[in-house]
Amino acid sequence: MKLNLLLQKFGKVFEWVGIGIGLLLLILIISSLVLMAIDPILPGGWKLDAQIFVVLVSIVLSVAWSFLPKLRVKFAELAANIKAIVNVILMFILAVLMFLFTCTNWNPIPGVVCSIEGAKALATLIFLAVISNYTTYGLTDPPADVKEAKASRASG
Repeated sequence: MKLNLLLQKFGKVFEWVGIGIGLLLLILIISSLVLMAIDPILPGGWKLDAQIFVVLVSIVLSVAWSFLPKLRVKFAELAANIKAIVNVILMFILAVLMFLFTCTNWNPIPGVVCSIEGAKALATLIFLAVISNYTTYGLTDPPADVKEAKASRASG
């Protein structure tokens, strides 16, 4: 019985990680294209680097969980611990993708260094991304259907 419950929770986590990976890749591609486009027009000395990129992607992901139609209600129905696990896994995947983009020279992200020290610095950034993700998700005022989904989850 407990094993079935545990397997169901793992199934939910992996289902949402799969959805999140698709969403994360979409956000990552769009964000990187936007950042590459606006980088040349920024005032002198300004640079959109890994810190800004990580925080922006985590905030956009959080806003997507809160406001994308249909997805927002299904995400709100999840238990808080499953949401947390999904977001941490997605932030880890973000770090891996950023590191791969830089190390393969496919789309290097300024501020990401392809070394052990660079990986450690990226891990610190991902910790900050998780914090900004939770903060944004907690501060966004959810639409009525999300409030209903959360209320129904809490009541049973």
